[in-house]
Amino acid sequence: MAIIYRHRRLDTNEIFYIGMGKEDKRAFSKYKRNVMWHSVVNRTDYEVDIISRDLSWDDACELEIFLISLYGKKINNTGPLVNIADGGGGKLGIDQSGNKNGMYGKKHSTETKQKICNSQLGRKHSDDVNLSKGRKNGESSSARKVINTTTNEIFDCVKLVAEKYNLNYSTLVSKLNGARKNNTKLKYI
Repeated sequence: MAIIYRHRRLDTNEIFYIGMGKEDKRAFSKYKRNVMWHSVVNRTDYEVDIISRDLSWDDACELEIFLISLYGKKINNTGPLVNIADGGGGKLGIDQSGNKNGMYGKKHSTETKQKICNSQLGRKHSDDVNLSKGRKNGESSSARKVINTTTNEIFDCVKLVAEKYNLNYSTLVSKLNGARKNNTKLKYI
């Protein structure tokens, strides 16, 4: 079984790292992190969000790859993450470059994205996990339902809203969580 987690800067509320591991303690460990990761945590405090638990290793690899591609990496100027690899590696000896695990460059169908969103709905986090302001009842903010108050259209997760309206995912989450001014007609249900 495996977990997926993310690290969020407390100074900017920005997600800066996505990771996976066999158990929760990996999410909180500072061991075997890259130079860019240490550069961030040496300048600011951060929190750990366990996104998903009890995943098969293959499902965890797929979700990590998906999330890293969703947020984007600093190293290739696609986003804020300090991850160097494309994901899907980890302690089971899979190539960290992402080239030998069969997932490199994989695009997910809308159906697969919906399944990932659905897998997040209702998931609870343990009490020892530091949760962000936007959380209610311990649910992952990425898995909370969103409503367009103008059209009353309901979305199962933020990712689907961001895609439909061509919005930056991280910015939209910040607006929905109240970290930024919400000038949209969107809100969490």
